[in-house]
Order: sequence, then C-alpha cells, then structure tokens
Amino acid sequence: MILTPDKKIELLKNNDNSFLIACLCAEWCGICREYKSKFHELSEKMTEHYFYWIDVEENIDLINDEDITDFPTILIQNRRKIFFLGPVNTNINRLIKIIGNINLNDQNISTNIPNIWEKLEKN
Repeated sequence: MILTPDKKIELLKNNDNSFLIACLCAEWCGICREYKSKFHELSEKMTEHYFYWIDVEENIDLINDEDITDFPTILIQNRRKIFFLGPVNTNINRLIKIIGNINLNDQNISTNIPNIWEKLEKN
C-alpha cells in the first residue's frame, strides 16, 4: 500500500530494518504517473517497509530547501538516517536493487531534506 503525507504514521515501528521509501514526484509529471503503479506493486511485495507517494509541490514543508528537479526521485531512510536520495528511471528493478544494497552501517546522506520519518510521525 502506498501512503500519502496526510496519513498518520503511527504504524511505524522503531525498527532500523524498516525503511521509509518515498517517491518524490509531481502531479503534472507523466513519468511519475507511469511509475506509480509499479511503486504500488512493490509496496505490496515489500510490506516490511513504508512506501510514501509525496507530491513535492503540495508538500513543500517535507522537503525543505531541497531542489527536486528530476522525477521520480526516491528517498530511502530509517528513523535515524537517509541512505539514498536520487532520481531513478521507471524500471522498478533499479529500486529493488537499491533497497537490497542498503547497509545499515552506511553513512547518512547529506541533504537539505529534513527527517521525513519524524515529520510524518508528528502530522
């Protein structure tokens, strides 16, 4: 199931192995609309993670001063740090590979995006 920022995030467990996987998109983006069904299918298979569909124009408070110019852009984080932030092509297997290669010992990615996990918990 794909969640949207208006959904409370009370479900999130304090578990480093669960990721928030956010597709940062724009409603006007045709590529994003094409990607959304694939993203949804993946969310149904990887239920240990929390998949969010975030329209950057409607949720500017979630991305702060980060300039998202390529769509779709994927953000992957756990409660403590961001592991990936970058554009992806529409091949969902690329996202599966990125998720599979995450090492919990990796360094936090430096970005202007605030901790979306925390922001969604507070909404």
